[in-house]
Amino acid sequence: MSIHSKMKRTFATLPLLIVFTFSNCTQSSTIPERVGSTLDSKITGTVTLYNDLLSKVSPDGMTVSIEGTSYTATTDSGGKYIFKDVKYGTYSFIFSKAGYGTSRIDTFKHVNNNDQIPSIVPNKTLGASSTTAISALATEVEGDTVIIHPSTSPAATRDTSRGVRFFYGPTVSVSGSNYSGYSPVYGLKSAVGSVRVGKEDFYKLGFTGGSTVYIKAYGESFISSDYLDLATGKRVFPNLNATTVDAVPVILP
Repeated sequence: MSIHSKMKRTFATLPLLIVFTFSNCTQSSTIPERVGSTLDSKITGTVTLYNDLLSKVSPDGMTVSIEGTSYTATTDSGGKYIFKDVKYGTYSFIFSKAGYGTSRIDTFKHVNNNDQIPSIVPNKTLGASSTTAISALATEVEGDTVIIHPSTSPAATRDTSRGVRFFYGPTVSVSGSNYSGYSPVYGLKSAVGSVRVGKEDFYKLGFTGGSTVYIKAYGESFISSDYLDLATGKRVFPNLNATTVDAVPVILP
């Protein structure tokens, strides 16, 4: 056989080797780096529940749902809930139970951590809706201080305090959802309370000396379960007792 014939046979087989090698490289590059879903995983969390007078109660039976989805879970006797196979993303959680105002956690980020550990929602502490009604409300001014006198039903006593929250606004239409400012929760220990608020606290809300402020009172849970409404930028107070009296005016010193 001539040298020319040998070279011709060798070059004839070369394209086959090149195609085979390229084919093997392409196939190996599609092998996944790990086994398992990279699109979804579990989300878990816990709740702690109190009644409106600050006594801890069983955390079971709270319904937790993921807003905008069909996911719903119910807390067990330890307050735990779990969602399975939830796609990664940012979610809002809604918490509801009979006797409790609806509360929420917004913009929770459920991300892929590559080790199959569930995303953990921070514990949510919730109070029951207030059982305290407001039966009367009066105000007076003493020097630089506004004194607010709410009466509650049932009446507050030294042994059983009752939670009250005040809302402030420039008109008589002030309410728990229409306000310029609000107070912390005050614990009353007598049938007619006496809460002192300095004029500076009103000035910080934009009111001025000589202006009229309307004050609205509500019974409130000591664990109020309030949250920020992202659409309005205002806080929502789901545990307020709707039984109350008209707002009363006071002229600021």
